Amino acid sequence: MKDELLTICIATYKRPGLLRMCLSAIANLERPDNYCVEIVVVDNDKDESARFLCNELKNKINFPLHYLVQRERGLSSVRNSLLEKSIELEARLIAFIDDDEQPAAGWLLQIVHAMNKYDADVCTGPVIELGTEHLSAHKKALTTGSKSRHVSTNNVLFKTALVTTQGLRFDPFYNFIGGEDFDFFERSAKLGNKHIWVAEALIFEVIPEQRKKLSYLFYRHFTGGINSILRYKRSNPTWQAWLRFSPKIVGKLIGAILSLLLGLVKLNKEYFYSSIKKLASGIGYFAGLLNIVVERYRNIETEELDNPAKSG
Repeated sequence: MKDELLTICIATYKRPGLLRMCLSAIANLERPDNYCVEIVVVDNDKDESARFLCNELKNKINFPLHYLVQRERGLSSVRNSLLEKSIELEARLIAFIDDDEQPAAGWLLQIVHAMNKYDADVCTGPVIELGTEHLSAHKKALTTGSKSRHVSTNNVLFKTALVTTQGLRFDPFYNFIGGEDFDFFERSAKLGNKHIWVAEALIFEVIPEQRKKLSYLFYRHFTGGINSILRYKRSNPTWQAWLRFSPKIVGKLIGAILSLLLGLVKLNKEYFYSSIKKLASGIGYFAGLLNIVVERYRNIETEELDNPAKSG
């Protein structure tokens, strides 16, 4: 029987240094039985800054590598190009990881095994941040096979049927504000697809110096709060958003004060970071309710994009 195709999809934008490390790690992946694997890289840089690298590595990686350019800027635009290429290649399964990540050698084996074992439509797993301690997500430990609440494109495997049969695509509304992946998989869940967590499917993420600063931590959770409101308001009236999120704002602000006090009492920096995140999220919720939009991905500083030498 002919092996079925699985595509590993990577969106990139002016980060050839990080992309090199990502592709080098993918080259060491263990291939699941009964699957052939191909890599699809879509460059969102009209100057094609990743072309030379992909051409260089094409003959050094055991998996076929496809390089395309999507000149229309935006997160959804580039991710939809990845979907379309995967469909063109007749992939049965599609995996997404970010260009600043490095999968563990057994990542693909684990996530494919879990999909088959639990008859899942979408599988996601942990992303472990390298070069930092306090910026870890600190998510509650989930066991393999348990339902995953949120799914993003930094570590995910899903059936192509979500795209070919159910017609899911990334919404251009989120091109520059982010959250297009949360929206995509939230719509998938509403269609009844089975989403599971795979604790053994490990991916590691490089954290540039720019993103280790407290100012970035605040900005990230502030814009994340706005994004949560905007996603909710896409399918619910504004008055309902106010009713739903007003108590959450109060809760976030109270939580921020309590975390700050605990940090002062216990002299534990984790509580300070927690306080910043809760405060930022609460303010972000309020900004979103006031229809304030921050297009954080329209202009991205080079320092944040590609500085692996400083990434720890």
